[in-house]
Amino acid sequence: MSADDLFQQWLLEQWRILRESGLISDATEVRISKFEEGKAA
Repeated sequence: MSADDLFQQWLLEQWRILRESGLISDATEVRISKFEEGKAA
């Protein structure tokens, strides 16, 4: 695993924690998932 992969995993983990704690609104989450889809495409 490269440092980039580890960083990506860490970021996703942070987002999950924030989402679960209710700190992130649905609007933000939609923007993030659109961004993720754009990167994956």
